[in-house]
Amino acid sequence: MPVQEEQDIALIKRATILGDVLRLLAEIMSDWDNGFAGPATQDSFLVQDIGCTSGDLVPLEIALEDHFKTRPLNCHELFVKPDGRVVDVKVSELVDFLYTRFANRQRSSMAAGD
Repeated sequence: MPVQEEQDIALIKRATILGDVLRLLAEIMSDWDNGFAGPATQDSFLVQDIGCTSGDLVPLEIALEDHFKTRPLNCHELFVKPDGRVVDVKVSELVDFLYTRFANRQRSSMAAGD
């Protein structure tokens, strides 16, 4: 497969993940009473802009796992430092994290012959 075609496929997958994450955030944020007037974008920070608390990140991770039918996603590796402090990440960083997870799992499945 030519490199450009490979890159186009990767962009489509990343764009799909971004769209799904933004839709999930919109659904979840409608239940939060944090004053965020939205909508979230790929440049929105989860804590600073959207107003996520550490307690909001767990339901967000569960919603992502349910939506993508993938467990565990281990988003806590992105959201929480080893000392327990919450890391403020952009939506685009979350999308990159998910994209990498899915790509690695796909490579592992292909290598195993699934």
